[in-house]
Amino acid sequence: MRTVWSPLRDQVYGFLQRTFDIHDGYELVRVTVAASDGTTPLGQIVAPLDARRAMLPGKEPVEQLRARLPVDTLAEEKIPLVLEGPIIPTA
Repeated sequence: MRTVWSPLRDQVYGFLQRTFDIHDGYELVRVTVAASDGTTPLGQIVAPLDARRAMLPGKEPVEQLRARLPVDTLAEEKIPLVLEGPIIPTA
């Protein structure tokens, strides 16, 4: 197990990408992020279904994906990402 620092926006978009099959039945998903203290807001996104579908292939740059969202106030900062198990590269 190791911890790396990763951009908050990349982590939120990646989470939506990897969990799409759970929320694909919803027209709109809102994600609000708080700091590790549980109260300090780090921003939110509002992601319509078509924007979340565009995230699936993982080929568009983050800024292009961000332009599809009506709301994206996520902080421009890095937060810890805990990696467990072996890292398996994709292609």
